[in-house]
Amino acid sequence: MSYNAGVETLLGFFDDISLDDDRSLMADINAPTLLMTSTIGQEVPSGVSLYLRTTLPRARLAELPGVDHFAFATRPALVNALIDAFLED
Repeated sequence: MSYNAGVETLLGFFDDISLDDDRSLMADINAPTLLMTSTIGQEVPSGVSLYLRTTLPRARLAELPGVDHFAFATRPALVNALIDAFLED
């Protein structure tokens, strides 16, 4: 997406999406939720996942040590194993 997106589209993320505050809606999410957070990624602070874990009634948090924000691409076997285990529960 970002490769073909124009500057306005990319900047729109910073002007709009990144400023959304939807915290008041979190407690209403009752679906089982798997949260994965990286220990070295800097795009999303790990405190965000901890907040979501304590706010979403049915959330499970997996911390991925030594994995960056793009774990799905850099560590797919680990991510897939976590998803499989989550779905089997």
